[in-house]
Amino acid sequence: ASSSAMKIVAKLTNPDTDIVFAACSSLSALDCESEAVGRLLSHAEPRIRAASLNALKGMRNIEGFAATA
Repeated sequence: ASSSAMKIVAKLTNPDTDIVFAACSSLSALDCESEAVGRLLSHAEPRIRAASLNALKGMRNIEGFAATA
């Protein structure tokens, strides 16, 4: 993955849900890091679970995630 994508992945653990939400959307637009986004499907915050699900729905490159889910 690109260094930009890795910087965005690091934002997925931010305590600010707005930042995590934006990171999910950004990774979806970049169509990368589906596994990192998928880990948020079990997040305690419903908004983050929804953002993760919506991000995954927008990705085309999720074969690796689907195989491990």
